[in-house]
This record gives sequence, C-alpha cells and structure tokens, in this order.
Amino acid sequence: MLRNWRNSIVKKTTLAVLAFGSLLVLLAALAQIFLLYQSAMDSVEQNFRHIREQRLPGIISSLRTGDLGDLQGRLDEIIRIPDVSHAKIDSDSKVVASAGHPGSGRTISRTFPLYYTKDTEQISLGSLVVEVSLTNTYEYLKKSAVQGICIDTVAIFLITAFLIYIFNILLTRRLLAIEKHIGSFEKGNLGARLTFPDRELFRGDDELDHIAAIMNKMSLNLNNAFHDLETASAEWSATFDAMTDGVALIGTDYTLMNANRSLCEMFGKKREEIIGKKCFNIFHKADGSPFDCALKNTMDSMEAGYVETFERSLNRWLSLSTSPILDASGELVRIVHSVRDITEQKLIEEKLKGREQFLK
Repeated sequence: MLRNWRNSIVKKTTLAVLAFGSLLVLLAALAQIFLLYQSAMDSVEQNFRHIREQRLPGIISSLRTGDLGDLQGRLDEIIRIPDVSHAKIDSDSKVVASAGHPGSGRTISRTFPLYYTKDTEQISLGSLVVEVSLTNTYEYLKKSAVQGICIDTVAIFLITAFLIYIFNILLTRRLLAIEKHIGSFEKGNLGARLTFPDRELFRGDDELDHIAAIMNKMSLNLNNAFHDLETASAEWSATFDAMTDGVALIGTDYTLMNANRSLCEMFGKKREEIIGKKCFNIFHKADGSPFDCALKNTMDSMEAGYVETFERSLNRWLSLSTSPILDASGELVRIVHSVRDITEQKLIEEKLKGREQFLK
C-alpha cells in the first residue's frame, strides 16, 4: 500500500476525510464558542435584570434617607454578583459611593437611573453605573474552545484511522489485486484467476467479489478465444502459404502488408524483404505503377480487376487479379492481389495459333 501511496485512493480519501474533518472541527469550535458566548451574555443580562429589579429599590431608599453606610453595603453586595467588577452612584456629576475597581480589559457597563415619584412627578437622585468584566468569560471561552478542538481533533484522527483501516481491508488491497491481475494480461497470462486477500472481519460476497467473478469468467473466455484465434491464424497461415498462386495483401498506398510463400518464391524474395515495400518496386522493379495496373484500376473503380501482362523483369507471362476489401462504411482499406504464372499457357496458345495458321 505504501508503494502506491503517492497516487493511491487511500491517500486521496485520507486527505478528503482529514480536510472535511478539520472543517467540521472548526465549525464545531465556532458554534461552541458562539453558544458559550451567547450563554455568557444571557447571564450578564440576567444579572443586570436582577440588579434593576432587586437592588435598585433598596439603593433608592438609602439615598432618600441619606444612609451612606447602608448605601455602601448595598454596592458591596452588587459587586459580589459574578463578573461584576465595579459599581458606583453618580449624582450631580459627583460620585456618591462606589465599590470594586474599574476593569482593565473588555467590559460591559450599564447605567440605571435612580428616581422616585412624588405627586406624579419623578424626582431624580442620580444613576447607578454597573460594570461587568468579560475577562473571565473570554478566558473560559478560550479554554473551552481549545479543549473542544483537541477532543474533536483526536476524534477525527481516530475516525480517519479507522476508515483507512476499513478502506484498506475492503477496497485498497482488492483494487491492487485487480491492478495486478490486469497487468498479467500484458505479460500474456490471459488465463490467470483473480483472487482477493482474505477478509477476516468481513465475510460474504460484495460488489467487488461479483466483479472478480465476472473478470475471471471474462479471462477464461478471452483465453479460450485467444487460443482459438491462434489456431485459426495458424490454419490460415498454412492455407495461405499452401496456395500455388502468389497472393499479397496491399494497402491503398501500394504498400505490401503480407505475402504468401508462392509469391515470395516467384519473385525470389524473403517475406521480410517484401513486407513494407511498394508493390511496383517488387513486382515491376519500377518507381511507380504501370499504366495498365490492375491494382490502380481497382482503387479507382472499387471493383475486382484482372489483367494479363508480360513481366520483363521475370521474363514471364502473369495473370494479375485484384479484389477490394471495404470497411463497414464502404471505404476501401486493402486489396487482395493474386499473381499466377501463365507462361506455359501462353506458349501453348501460341503453338495452337501457329498450327491453325499452318492448316489454313
């Protein structure tokens, strides 16, 4: 598995899981921070509401009576509320009483007007300013976020490791077996069977097992077809070479693609000396096709052709026949060219003509 790690599916899957897991960790941390922050702000608002509803009446009463000792005590009680760092009472721009110390970090302050009603008239006594420090809240949020990220990261790592293990057992090792099996085709081992490594934890056939069964059947059929093709090819080669006529397979550019033994013997060439050469170089020892070339006529007409000619390079009479081979679309792709030595036939015909003329 490590040998193919660079471009393996395991690597790509691992990176995808880690990337997606990291995104989930980040989103979970942000969501946790948001919820904790929202809860902290709700707690602060609840404390402010408690001060307004429960503490303000007593403070107003102490101010009306001028009891500064009781007033100070009430402020001391306020700063004992969680996260409240400072409280003071302002009246006519003067600080009447205070408790605690102003926060040095991020704070939230709330001003509560102090008044009482006399004969439907509101008499102002000043205002209560309460300051809440967020230092502890931020430290708690930071600590919680770090803990959450660490826990989630460990969880993602364990999940990823488990997925890689399962992925390796169920998929990667079997994909490598398929790759090796297909590679054996290149070595000519068409009959090899595809087998998968044993899966101890997961029994029973799945989709890849079904694919393996299909591939094994295909391998068997392919191997049988290849042997049948070899047999047919050998039989065809034997038949091709057993023909007394010289036969050649020629491309549309006059290139000799194949030739039987009779043709090679007729022109005194080995098969490898003929294949790939132009037919007019071999047949006519010329640089181009003759004007009465049967091959050229077949290319032009797309029909079989026949011509008898005296080949000076061989000092023999030859009959040349050509048959076109067309593809599925009707295009000419190759031509079968057969050559027969008819010199003896021509000599007999000449003798017969001579006798007829003598008898006349």
